[in-house]
Amino acid sequence: MIPNVNLVPAECLLFRRRRRRLKVWAGIWSAAAMAVLGAWLVRSAVADGFGRLQARVEELEGQRFVLESQMQAAGNEQRRLVEAVRALDRLRPEQPWPARLAKLAATAPEGIVLSELAVEGRRLEARAGNPAPATAERQAPTPR
Repeated sequence: MIPNVNLVPAECLLFRRRRRRLKVWAGIWSAAAMAVLGAWLVRSAVADGFGRLQARVEELEGQRFVLESQMQAAGNEQRRLVEAVRALDRLRPEQPWPARLAKLAATAPEGIVLSELAVEGRRLEARAGNPAPATAERQAPTPR
């Protein structure tokens, strides 16, 4: 009988071992390259986002400066107008409204009552309303 021996040459075994080792190292280096690429992509995305955020902050700072200056100008204008109104009030003579209304009520005919009084500039408008109830004496109604 002939012996059946399967002898694999040593060179084939070494070749297979090297190929497996090469595949393992290729996988390791591929994973490392992918990790470095992923880290670089994340870093560049974060840097771009940070740059856009800084630009937006600078833009908003400029808008804030403009709005603050406008608010300050509006406050100054308001103070100036309030002072002008106060000065006009000091210059305007005192109006004797109670005496005027009593005189107007005394001169009104019977059954006519003052229901509305509008003062516009130098002109005085008065509208007659419904007659007063029978129990009421001739009194000046309070203006609205």
